[in-house]
Amino acid sequence: MNNDNMKANESERIGKLETAVEGIRADFDSLDRKVEKVLDAVNRSQRTDWQTIFAGLIVIGALWASAIRPINADVEKQAVAAAKLAEAVLVQNKSIGELQVDLRGQSRDMASMEKDIDLIRQYGTPVTDKRITVLEYRMGEVQPEKSIPAK
Repeated sequence: MNNDNMKANESERIGKLETAVEGIRADFDSLDRKVEKVLDAVNRSQRTDWQTIFAGLIVIGALWASAIRPINADVEKQAVAAAKLAEAVLVQNKSIGELQVDLRGQSRDMASMEKDIDLIRQYGTPVTDKRITVLEYRMGEVQPEKSIPAK
C-alpha cells in the first residue's frame, strides 16, 4: 500500500511538473512574440523604445519568478531530501549488519548453553552430587572412604 501511495504521489508530482512545463512553454512563446515585436520596432526606427525593452525585461523577470525559480527550489529540496534518505539508508544498513553479528554471537552462545544443559541432564551438577552423597552418608547407604595416612 505504501508503494501505491508513492506511485500516486509521483504521478501527481509529474502531472504538476508537466503543467508547469506547458505554462513555461506558453510564456516562452509569448516572450518570443514580444521580443520579435521589440526587434521589429528597433529595426524600423533609429530611436530606442525603452518602454518596450523595459516591459520585455519585466516579462522575463516575471517568467523567472513564476516558473523557473519554484522549479529550481523544488529540485534543491528534493536533492536535500534524497541526501538525507541516502544517509538514513546507510545508517540502517549499518544497524542491520550489527544486529546480524549480534545474532550470530547469540546463536553460538545458545548452542554452548544447550550443550551445557545436556551435560547437566546427563551427569548432574557437582553441587547436586555432593548433596546426594551427604544424604547417602546420613542414611547409612554409603560408608565414608577411609583416608590413607600420608607417609
